Amino acid sequence: MTVNRYNKRSRKRRLKPEEMKVFQQTMNSFLGIMIHYNSYKVRKKMLSKISGWMANDITYAGYNKIALKKTVSKPPVLWDPYGIFT
Repeated sequence: MTVNRYNKRSRKRRLKPEEMKVFQQTMNSFLGIMIHYNSYKVRKKMLSKISGWMANDITYAGYNKIALKKTVSKPPVLWDPYGIFT
């Protein structure tokens, strides 16, 4: 299943934005088809299996659609006395 495949990838490293976009499109396709049937429990179980870095980068409401959170491309520098990181 798609969730398991992406969970394995996210355990090793944080997924690239392109990979997260493909994951979002794939999951929204599944959810869009399943919404037409009595599948609330299946959708809920499928989305609850998302783990790792992916769980921090997505949001969903109502188990109908997932969206990517807007993330900062690089973390803020707290202290840079020599101007190396700017």
